[in-house]
Amino acid sequence: MVSTGTRWRQLYRQLDEPASWTHRNALMAIVLLGFLLRGYLLAAGHAFNVDTIRDEVNALHYALSLLAGEPNAWYLAQPALHDGHIPGPLWTLLVAAFYKLGGNTADGALFWMMLLNSVVIYPFYLFASRLLPARAALFTTLFFAIAPWPIYYAAGLYNPLALPLLSVLLFWALWQTLNRDQSRAIFWVLLFSAMILQFHMVAIFYYPAILLLLWLAPTRLNLRWLGAGLIAGTCIYLPYLFGEITHHWANTRAVLSGSEKFNWGVLKFLTILPEMLSNHPGGWPGDTTAELKDFGNRYFGAYGLLLGINLISFGFALVFVYGFLRRFYRVLRQARFNLKTTLRDHRLTVFLGVLLVLPLLLYFLLGKDYASRYSIIIFPLLFLLPALSLQRMQGAGIKRYIAYGLAVMFVCNIYVVWAFALDQQRELTSEPQYLPAFYKLEKLYKALRHDAGPDRTIAVDLTHYPTAGNHYSEVASEAIPNYIAAYEAQLPPRTTPRPPKHYLLTDALAQVPAGAKIVFQDNGLVIYTPPLP
Repeated sequence: MVSTGTRWRQLYRQLDEPASWTHRNALMAIVLLGFLLRGYLLAAGHAFNVDTIRDEVNALHYALSLLAGEPNAWYLAQPALHDGHIPGPLWTLLVAAFYKLGGNTADGALFWMMLLNSVVIYPFYLFASRLLPARAALFTTLFFAIAPWPIYYAAGLYNPLALPLLSVLLFWALWQTLNRDQSRAIFWVLLFSAMILQFHMVAIFYYPAILLLLWLAPTRLNLRWLGAGLIAGTCIYLPYLFGEITHHWANTRAVLSGSEKFNWGVLKFLTILPEMLSNHPGGWPGDTTAELKDFGNRYFGAYGLLLGINLISFGFALVFVYGFLRRFYRVLRQARFNLKTTLRDHRLTVFLGVLLVLPLLLYFLLGKDYASRYSIIIFPLLFLLPALSLQRMQGAGIKRYIAYGLAVMFVCNIYVVWAFALDQQRELTSEPQYLPAFYKLEKLYKALRHDAGPDRTIAVDLTHYPTAGNHYSEVASEAIPNYIAAYEAQLPPRTTPRPPKHYLLTDALAQVPAGAKIVFQDNGLVIYTPPLP
């Protein structure tokens, strides 16, 4: 009779066999857990982010314009770049597709974005399994599935959130190209590189790293498929080229005319890699230390406990990141910084090192403030580092203690996500100011549209809505009229036009004059029609 301990050891060994029942079911459980965590955060917090909701409303506006046949929406996207916009329609097309799949609602689009960033866990595993042993690939997939930052960036109509799937496919194709002679994967390297630029301009900083690796590749490149990739990548920019020719290159000139002074916030790139691996919530609960302390006291019993968990998590992340960077430097030095030789002998280390380090150094030369969202593109690379570090770590005792510590941190990661979901839910329902989440904006618009009737448009007056000194109110004062305008612009023209119906906004019921009709009311927001004379 097989003992329980023996049975567990057999199951553990089966994790090294990708075809085994144990390995496949462990992978399914990891993907499901990642989906449940992302889905719970969306259900509780409605993917509301006060710093991005204005961009998200604008993205919805562009998508609705594209669906209505607006020509400009086919060649320009919503994300701003200097005084212009990023080129191409792919981001707008994705939002429009999610909007239609989601039942013609913004909330439905949010669900599909969350689903996309849950599905990406499986391609991430496939990518990791090409670089790591089977058990290590499972471990790094689990780390990615339950890490707070990938979950935080899983839902929203915000353009960087579409990067994880594209980047994991890009890096996977690049790895195949570097490891197989005449690989057709070079086609996908070029196509995905071109596509990513239509979602976020941070891709520009990764092009030199990709080109460097291709130039130094120890394999022969497939020139036929390279040419096909160049043609395909060019084709997805044809809508932009035709649109710019029609508009006399106005957007291109606006993009090139922008310039910014050196910002010392660029130095955040020094800590961004370990921060993304840690469970530190950053500015999620708010931009001030007081708000972070309140979050810790409310959900952890004491801010000191949250701080301690964050410091331990950050300590592990430092070991993984700077341990890898130390190895990268050591193999370069051993080869006297001959990258071609080093890539041939230490392919994985150089592959990751060039893609992680070179873009950050180039960004530093730009001197622009570095935001955490810029690191979303390297999530598929970054979350390989813990497994690599454990693989190469000397001493069974140290590895065992780190493994136990990581198991505790995994539980803490899940708790941090749960606590933040509760905090978002609390803010949306009980904060004294109006928070313009999509589901609230939809209720607001439906109330005004019902009151206005089918033959009148809507106009809002924000004169009496105070915004000074209140970031939430300032954001709401932009999001509300933009959301209304996005839908009003798509209404069919009236056969007998009538003047728009005017609505006034204020933050307190006491400010509503006698005789006025209250049309909509929520936390910190009252919308009414002025009393009849």
